[in-house]
Amino acid sequence: MDPCILAACFTRSHLKLDFYLTRSCNQRRLSAMKTKRMKTATPKKSHLVSLFRNHFTRSHLSCLLLAFLCTAPAMAAVQVLDQFGRSDSATVGNGWTESESTAGSSAISVGGSELQFYHAGTAVAGREFCYRDVSSAYQTTFTSASGKLEWDFNIRQGRATPSGWAANTYGAAFIIGCTANNPQGGGGSGYGVIIGETGASDTVRLVKFGTTGLDADGDWTSLIALSPVPTLTDYFSVRVTFDPSTGQWELFTRDDGASAFADPTTGTLISRGTVTDTTYTGSNLKYLGAYWNHSNGAVGAANGMKIDNVYVPSSIASEPTSDTTGVGFVNVQSSQMNVSWTSGNGANRIV
Repeated sequence: MDPCILAACFTRSHLKLDFYLTRSCNQRRLSAMKTKRMKTATPKKSHLVSLFRNHFTRSHLSCLLLAFLCTAPAMAAVQVLDQFGRSDSATVGNGWTESESTAGSSAISVGGSELQFYHAGTAVAGREFCYRDVSSAYQTTFTSASGKLEWDFNIRQGRATPSGWAANTYGAAFIIGCTANNPQGGGGSGYGVIIGETGASDTVRLVKFGTTGLDADGDWTSLIALSPVPTLTDYFSVRVTFDPSTGQWELFTRDDGASAFADPTTGTLISRGTVTDTTYTGSNLKYLGAYWNHSNGAVGAANGMKIDNVYVPSSIASEPTSDTTGVGFVNVQSSQMNVSWTSGNGANRIV
């Protein structure tokens, strides 16, 4: 069968197909249609209509339509959790719970349409954690999800060499999922993206942490690391995906420079590698949040952290269990035709 370009525009119950013959199709068919009476290489409309109808039977058209409807790739879908585009406030709101240290009630706040940590308050060492229970938003037992999960967010911290997770040091974390709401207090297990560690190997890492949370340097295990080491005070876009069918994680990052965040869901983020790990993915990792461990340096951007544009997996609708049936073609013309069918079931069906 000669290749043709199939362009389709459809609604839920009706489809109109426009077929455009490619130049190569035209050239091959014109050479076959030339006769003594045809002085030009341009075919008459009636010839194309006849040839089109002879070349494509209804069974061919049915196959083309079904092939078209079945080629949509499985993609991870995301939804906005928070973009912090509201008035500056010492209360984060919008479903977030703040766990603040002796740095004070303003140690976690919304400022400049971003979630800020230690940009205000008292200059004292502490651990600041802001979290949400996201179990109503998507499947938080990751291995039970029906499709790939994706998280996107922005992160920036102000230390050139953040030094880790012991007391009186500096470390930034975005907690993708935790079994408890106090990883900063030594509780829960899960996964996160961190910036900050002891030694000279600071970078952006996807990590897992065990049942003692994330309040000591030995609590986490690196899964994927960004290399070479970036300028750690820059603004980063980060994406993490998890495929429940394979247990595979993937980390993507983009350095957005020294001045401002960019939308992590647009443009190109670079894959930093994959790893298979299901240590905690069978647990209910329903707490998502951001965490800043800090010493007693002056409050403000130089010693603080901020988060923005948090996207989480979309809730996955039910998959179809019955096929589309009764596909019919009427009013077949040279450049278009009408198609109708009986829809299958499932919220995820295309038609």
